[in-house]
Amino acid sequence: MERKPSKLSESQSEKLIKVEGPRDSIEDPKRKSAGSIHKPPQKLPEPEVQLVEDVFGLYYDENRESHNIKRFTWRNKNKIQVQVINYGARITSIKLPDRRGEIEDIVLGFDDLAGYIYYQKHYFGATIGRMSNIVRNSTFVVDQKQYWLTPNKPPHHFNGGQRGLDQAVWNTYIEGKKVIMSHISPHLTEGYPGDLLVRVTFELSARNEFNISMDAQCTQPTIVNLSNLTYFNLAGHYAGPDHTYRHVLTINSNCFTAQEKGMPTGEILNVVHTQCDFQIPKTLGKVLGVVPRDGFNHNLCVNRGMDQGDCFVARMLHPPSGRMLEIYSNQCGVNFSTADEFGYGRVLTMEQIMPEDAEEIEPPDVMLTLFERVHKELMLHLAVDERSNYYQIRDLIVKIRDKALAVEAANLSEVPSKLTLEKCDGIPDPNMSTFIEAHPTVSKSQIFTDQSAVGSEEMTEEEEYSCVSDFVLTPLQMDYLQNTFNIVSQAVEDEEWIQLRNVMRKILDTAIIEEYPVEEGMEEEGSLMDESLKIPNKISAEVKPKKKKKPLRQNQIPFFYKSSDKIIGKERAVYRMHGGISLQTQNYPACANYKNFPSCVLRPGEVYKHTITYRFWIRAGNPNKWIKRNLAESKKQC
Repeated sequence: MERKPSKLSESQSEKLIKVEGPRDSIEDPKRKSAGSIHKPPQKLPEPEVQLVEDVFGLYYDENRESHNIKRFTWRNKNKIQVQVINYGARITSIKLPDRRGEIEDIVLGFDDLAGYIYYQKHYFGATIGRMSNIVRNSTFVVDQKQYWLTPNKPPHHFNGGQRGLDQAVWNTYIEGKKVIMSHISPHLTEGYPGDLLVRVTFELSARNEFNISMDAQCTQPTIVNLSNLTYFNLAGHYAGPDHTYRHVLTINSNCFTAQEKGMPTGEILNVVHTQCDFQIPKTLGKVLGVVPRDGFNHNLCVNRGMDQGDCFVARMLHPPSGRMLEIYSNQCGVNFSTADEFGYGRVLTMEQIMPEDAEEIEPPDVMLTLFERVHKELMLHLAVDERSNYYQIRDLIVKIRDKALAVEAANLSEVPSKLTLEKCDGIPDPNMSTFIEAHPTVSKSQIFTDQSAVGSEEMTEEEEYSCVSDFVLTPLQMDYLQNTFNIVSQAVEDEEWIQLRNVMRKILDTAIIEEYPVEEGMEEEGSLMDESLKIPNKISAEVKPKKKKKPLRQNQIPFFYKSSDKIIGKERAVYRMHGGISLQTQNYPACANYKNFPSCVLRPGEVYKHTITYRFWIRAGNPNKWIKRNLAESKKQC
């Protein structure tokens, strides 16, 4: 008796494959005999984490050697993106969605390499070492030997010195989804003994965790305290202090290291009844009002077991967006900072507002103030050409103005037999009617020559233009000056505006353009030279074309960074005081100077280990309900 095949002989998964597959994938004996079966290409499963490498910029070191700065970008399926560059082994960007799916960059930084170079004293996202934070009086003792470090924050040593690990170009290696960066700090770099091999590993996981692992080994007994300094604002890097105050912060710490005038005293105090008590969640804006100098820059001691590895350090939550960040580490301390050193927006003290030597403060220059106002409207004209420097042109204006005023105020009867006629000295040209109108008491003959002394001698054209090279400007500078002059000419007829207009007219009438030397035959139509800028043919015929200068092998800083006293970040956002939060896991500050602090001495054969894990979360639901509930529960516990 034949046994009937069971209906369950095929697994459910096989049935699903057959049902969901395309018709062409079903075997048909008639089609099989006609030819080969056409099977559609199967899509490979997308990786949970993608890693991409590209070039972020070109960097010139102190030896004028060029380096391509590499950028590594991770992306996972949860729309989280992290970027790291090998200049300083630093984090440049972390993009995180909110509860609505809107993605924002939550790390303060810059769009180009020049920003990290120009604002290097703020260590945006960088790996700090060899020693993070302060080394008191720039000295320490190891094995009864005293060493002296570079006092880059006199008289103390701060964050690795003048050229720490944050300014090094690290070697890179990719292993799977990990990026391994390594660097060797030579013996006596910044005063540290022994060679130090440092290795930092970065990795983004599919579980929304960004892991940083730091290892170090040495050839001589030395001190090591590595860390990573990244400023976060979970509302977005551009959100500023208004959203920083809305962060809810929790720190796993019941002690902090006391400090006086920013220097650790060696004491370890309890956080109870102090502004450093974040053992329960607290809204940052309600705490900042009671902090000295209206900001945080304190080291807290992490609660951890004796042999415990990574432990919970802190949690940041931004209720409006739902973004949340948790930090885990194996270090015993965490430096909590609200970016007070950014400076812009700081509340000044009475000593800063009313200094004792206030009488010595010079009043602002009215002409330069007016010129700066006009310059702000034309800043884009200088953003392209590095040589079109606002400060160079401003100094030129001051030079001409001071020289002209000195000539006007001098006793002309006692002037030497022959005054300088060179245009580079800033004395007005005889053809300058505007200057004569502005200075009616000075005549042409009095300003330019003393006829009794000169006699029949006349200044040749070569002598007249002997120093004209000091007024050589680029076309972009001339265009900038012309546009500035047009704005000044339309201004109110005020004495300061007239004086500024006359000086700028002087520059336009005497300067020449560097890229287009005047030679015979350049008087044709369409010439880029203005009539007032042309040199007589006798002189121009002798002008030889200048050799093209080799490009300077140095890092170019855009003008918009140097023209502002504020920190200009990504997308031209202005970073201000309290604009970001830093939770920098590390050993205690000045741990090399106090024996009661955990030791930071590393000896040959030992391996320094520092791990950091940034874990990202998104809180869904109505934030008003659960944040009020959490705050109510925290008050009950108090």
